[in-house]
Amino acid sequence: DRVLSGCGHASSTAQQRTSIFDVPASLAPVSDDHLAELKGPLNTASTLSENFLLEYTQGMPAADVGWGCVDGATLRNLMQLHAAAAEFSQRTPVIARIQASNLLDHIFQAMKQQVTAKPITDAPGKLGDRMLLLVGHDTNISVVAGALGLDWIIDGRRDDTPPGGALVFELWRQRTTGTYSVKIYYTAQTLEQMRNAVPLSPKSPPVRVPVFVLGCSVKDFSCPWNDFTSIVRSAVLDVNADR
Repeated sequence: DRVLSGCGHASSTAQQRTSIFDVPASLAPVSDDHLAELKGPLNTASTLSENFLLEYTQGMPAADVGWGCVDGATLRNLMQLHAAAAEFSQRTPVIARIQASNLLDHIFQAMKQQVTAKPITDAPGKLGDRMLLLVGHDTNISVVAGALGLDWIIDGRRDDTPPGGALVFELWRQRTTGTYSVKIYYTAQTLEQMRNAVPLSPKSPPVRVPVFVLGCSVKDFSCPWNDFTSIVRSAVLDVNADR
C-alpha cells in the first residue's frame, strides 16, 4: 500500500486514492483451471508484486520499477505476499492434491519405470532416459509442493516460484546395494541474475537448494524409494492399487 501511495512522495493529483486494504475480500468457485478465486487485499497485492517482479527482472530503470519505490530488498519483501496468496489458493493440501494429482502421478511413474526397469505405458519419457523435463507454470510447482508438503528458501524468499524456477526430482541408485532414493531440489536464478541478464555457467550458476520431504527425507535429504512411494500415494488422488 505504501508503494501504491508513492512510498512517501508527494502525490501529483488531488484525487482521493483507494487503499489496498479497502479492496473487498471474497472467495468464490470458478469454472476454469482454478477451483476457486480468492479476491481481496492479499490477492491484489500478489498480482501487483508479480508486476513489480517483471519490471525489476526485465531490467527496467530503477526509477520506473514500482514508480521508483521498489528496489531488490523491497521486492523480496513484496514477493512474500505472492507466496502467502499461493499458500491459501494453491498450496492448501485439499486444493493442491486435486490440482497436482495428475502431474505428480506422471512424475512418479516416470521414475518408477527406471526403478523397475520396466516400461510403463502412461509414463512420460522412455525407459533409460537420463532426464525428463516437464514445462509448466508456477502454479504447477505450487500445487505439487503443496501436495507433498514441500517448503524452501531461495534467494531470500520462502516458497517463491520466480520465472525459470524448477522443482527437481533426482533418482539415485546405491551402487553397493542397488537400492533407490529420491532427492528433491528447487533451483532458480537470483533476481539480480535475471535483472542483469547474467549468462548462467558453472562459475555463475542459478541458486539450488535441497528440499526436505517431511516423513521421508533423512539427514542427507535423500528419501528412500519405498518411503517416497508411500508419500506420493498418500498425496495423489485415485492412484490405482496395482501401480
